[in-house]
Amino acid sequence: MALALAAIGIYGVADYSVSRRMHEMGVRMALGATGSNILRMVMREGFILTIAGMFLGVAAALAVSRQLQSFVFGISSTDPLTYALATVVIPAAAMLGCWRPAARAAAANPVDAIRSEYMVRINIVLGRNFRPISSSNPLTAARRVHKNQRGAIHGNTHSRH
Repeated sequence: MALALAAIGIYGVADYSVSRRMHEMGVRMALGATGSNILRMVMREGFILTIAGMFLGVAAALAVSRQLQSFVFGISSTDPLTYALATVVIPAAAMLGCWRPAARAAAANPVDAIRSEYMVRINIVLGRNFRPISSSNPLTAARRVHKNQRGAIHGNTHSRH
C-alpha cells in the first residue's frame, strides 16, 4: 500500500513538473534536442529527487528507529533486509512513476508547446484567466474565447457561429 502511494505521489509530482516546463522542453526540442534527450532529462531529474528523498528517509528512519520499535512487529526496526528492499523497490517505483510524464514530454510537438505557453502568458498579461481548450490549436480556442467575451461585453449573450 505504501509503495503504491509513493508511486502515485511521484507520478503526480513528475507530471506537474513536466506540465509546468512544457514550454522549456518545446524550446529545447525546437533547438535540436531529440525526444530521447527530453526523456532522459525528465527521468534523470526524477531519479535524482528520488535518490535524495530515499537517503533522507533512510537517515530519518535510522535516527528514530528506537522510537519506531514499538510500531514494528516481528522484525527489528533496523532490519537490514527491509532497508535493502526499500532501497531497491522505491527507485523502481519512482522510475515507473516518472515514465509516463517523461514519455509525454518527449512526444510533445515543440510548436504546440511553445504556442500554448505563449497564449497563456498573453492572457495573463491581459488579465484573463484562460488556458487553451484544445492543445492541437490554441489560437482557435483563443479566438473563440475572445469572441465570446466581446459579445458578453456588448450585452450580446447569443454567440454567432
